[in-house]
Amino acid sequence: MMLAERQPAQRADWTTSEMSTTSEMSTSSEQSTSWELWGGTVHLVVRGAAGDAARPSDVSAARAAVDSVLSAVDAACSRFRADSEVSVLAAVGGPRSGRPQPVSPLLCTLVSGALYAAQVSDGAVDPTLGLAMVAVGYDRDLHDLRPSSQARLTPAVRRRSSWRDVELDLRAGTIRTPPGVLLDLGATAKAMAADLAVERAWAATGCPVLLSVCGDVAVAGSSPDDPWLVRVLE
Repeated sequence: MMLAERQPAQRADWTTSEMSTTSEMSTSSEQSTSWELWGGTVHLVVRGAAGDAARPSDVSAARAAVDSVLSAVDAACSRFRADSEVSVLAAVGGPRSGRPQPVSPLLCTLVSGALYAAQVSDGAVDPTLGLAMVAVGYDRDLHDLRPSSQARLTPAVRRRSSWRDVELDLRAGTIRTPPGVLLDLGATAKAMAADLAVERAWAATGCPVLLSVCGDVAVAGSSPDDPWLVRVLE
């Protein structure tokens, strides 16, 4: 599984927590918008096609395309939703753990990316830690978590499975997870969502697009003669 290739990048400045403001990013040829999602911020910047100024309608079309992809990703792999595919997969994984379960092509793509990351990181990135994350208190979106004034004991979490135990059949469109496994794709899904969404926005507008999904940045449609210049600040 190869992660989606990204186009050469065009101008945007951001810190590790946020990009620069809309007014700072905007130029005569760019239009931008930002909104809150998944405990972070999504930034979308659109440049006019063929050197023309970007139009508000271009931003609206790009936003609609991005929203469509991010909504689908949320429905596929949010472990904070009881109706998401990963939650349903975990629920049926106990009594029917020996049977591969049919899932959407999108979840197959996202799990494939997560397993690839696990392989190349030698397991440092492991998508089978969902229940372990719940056990230590990360059981809702970041913006819903509240710091506790009371000391909290960290529970001992015993690993029963790893990424090597997940069986993905891309051709059949099925996944089998071991009993007691809730997939957590948070380490890779936002980056892959940014890749998929920026390509959809480019296809919808025909304009060069830069997208940051909670800090994961992707671009599409830019040319080597007019790149996005990205500055990373610590």
